[in-house]
Amino acid sequence: MIKLRTFLILSFTAFVILLTSMLSLIMSKHSTQEIQDEIGHSLSGIAYQMSNKLDYFMWSRAGEMEMMVKLDAVQQTNNVTGIQKMLDQLQKSFPCFSWVGFLDTRGNVLAATDEILVGTNISARPVFKEGIKGRFIGDVHEAVLLAKLLPNPTGEPLQFVDISMPVKGADGQTIGVLAAHLSWEWSKEVQRTILKPQQDYSKNLELFIVSKTDNTVLLGPQDMIGHPLLLDSIQQAQTGNNGWELVRWPDGKSYLTGYAYGEGYLDYKGLGWTVLVRQPEEVAFSSVDELRKYFIMTGTIACILFALIGWFLADKISRPIRGLTVAADRLRAGEHINIPEYTGFQEIFILTHSLKSLVESLGKTESALGSMRSIAHSDQLTGLPNRVALEEYLEQTLHQMNLHSETLAFMYLDLDGFKKSKRYPRSPTR
Repeated sequence: MIKLRTFLILSFTAFVILLTSMLSLIMSKHSTQEIQDEIGHSLSGIAYQMSNKLDYFMWSRAGEMEMMVKLDAVQQTNNVTGIQKMLDQLQKSFPCFSWVGFLDTRGNVLAATDEILVGTNISARPVFKEGIKGRFIGDVHEAVLLAKLLPNPTGEPLQFVDISMPVKGADGQTIGVLAAHLSWEWSKEVQRTILKPQQDYSKNLELFIVSKTDNTVLLGPQDMIGHPLLLDSIQQAQTGNNGWELVRWPDGKSYLTGYAYGEGYLDYKGLGWTVLVRQPEEVAFSSVDELRKYFIMTGTIACILFALIGWFLADKISRPIRGLTVAADRLRAGEHINIPEYTGFQEIFILTHSLKSLVESLGKTESALGSMRSIAHSDQLTGLPNRVALEEYLEQTLHQMNLHSETLAFMYLDLDGFKKSKRYPRSPTR
């Protein structure tokens, strides 16, 4: 049979381990989910911030162009020199304008920054064809006419975003078009300003800008630019939902991906760019893994600590029971001892006093039984053993003796008139 102390220690330890494990599991799962949500929302927030900055940048540049077309100096088409100076000043103030030109209604370039393409007819280009109709903001495209005319220190293919709008005279008639090519390099600068603050605590972040028309990567790793990217996250973003999810990308790896959709800024409707921010799963959730390890470590320490506490408590609880058990065994062996008294627990205290009372009662009963036995086996008059004692003695002796080698003898004494002389004493006068 298992000892009470062992049972209490095992039970308490098992209970503590089970409870600690359950609490650690629940807290770990809850904390892990919260951290995952926090990291995911962080990536989604970065994507939204990038999308918002892109739209704000385009809205600002379009606003500057609108201010230009309303200036009297621009509306005076006969003052080409004045227009040229204003265009050069605009480019100097905002270097993101790679080229700004003033075109007549037939598409001829009358004035341009650094006089590039002056005298060239670009009526076939969308920047003129759409700009003469109204404000036009075109998507990212590679340079055609300007590829060899503009400086290109990086050697990479030049890409631009077009902004153009009609120039109207005092009578409201269209007198020309103000057109501009914005270098797509400005998007990389925006990207740097967004990602730089994250580098201290978020590693291996990559940012993508994806076109709406054909899901082409406009900004991202060099080997992916110009290639279509098909992800469910892009479809989710294009429905207007900003969020995050764990996605398996075309390279076969899983990335935590935040996404946001460019919905424009104020009166600028935007070009529908989707911004993605991804981070490798093992990097994104490294803090989650560390948290799990922390919970496992603290849970193990807690189990050991509470197991020791359980051992101490079980020993304290079982000590009075063990003491009473030892006392009972010694009493059973015939020793005369005092029952120890324990006051730590009320139930043990009551049991101690009950056992003491029981032992005292048993002692009194045993003494009474001894007296009764003595009376039953003795003659009341002489105090000598009587016939009952003789019969018991004979029974014990016959049971213990060897009938083959031992002999039993009896001596019988009889006193004649003993009782009579005792009950009727003779008169001294006789």
